[in-house]
Amino acid sequence: WIGIEKDNFIKPHNTFKEKERIICYGTSITQGGCASRPGLNYTNLLSRMLEVEWLNYGFSGNAFGEAELIDVISKINNASLFIIDYEANSGTNGKLKLTLEKMLEIIRKNNPKIKILVISRIPYLFDEIDEDMKRVRKDLREFQRNLVNNLREKGDNLVYFLDGSKIFGKNYHEFTVDTVHPNDLGFMKFAKELKKEINLITKTGEEQWTNY
Repeated sequence: WIGIEKDNFIKPHNTFKEKERIICYGTSITQGGCASRPGLNYTNLLSRMLEVEWLNYGFSGNAFGEAELIDVISKINNASLFIIDYEANSGTNGKLKLTLEKMLEIIRKNNPKIKILVISRIPYLFDEIDEDMKRVRKDLREFQRNLVNNLREKGDNLVYFLDGSKIFGKNYHEFTVDTVHPNDLGFMKFAKELKKEINLITKTGEEQWTNY
């Protein structure tokens, strides 16, 4: 049973403006952990902003880039963009460097025409107070950037990189609940910045994209 106010009504969802889907693979941040309600997760915000269906594969604490899982979700029909954002779970344990290249190979094999966006991790306060961690994060960020650059130099112009450390700007600590997971303000900021990137790589020619 669903209770609604008198004279109100429930109707089916309108058809999405865009016919193709966006697939997003990542961590608890992708899942929407710490948003005050489901509709404020950045994937749901972007679904409304862009009028396109988003398929959210966010695995809290378990985004390890397993080839078997990526093989399954990269075969989903009618997808135009595959977003990868799992450094938060797989960076410091070494799994990111062991799995990312293979992941990109699987996605490209299963879907030669899909665009792929790799996003490095958003900034944590711990990165600023721990010099060793700061160096580790820089190394992981450059690993992802360089991998994308190498693929583009080899001819794959449908793969892109977004530096997640720049998404929140100088006041990044204001956008999370625990210096890790975005709050509602953080999800809105993430959505707005990611919208700019998506529009850039999907609405303009390849020569317009320089963020790598």
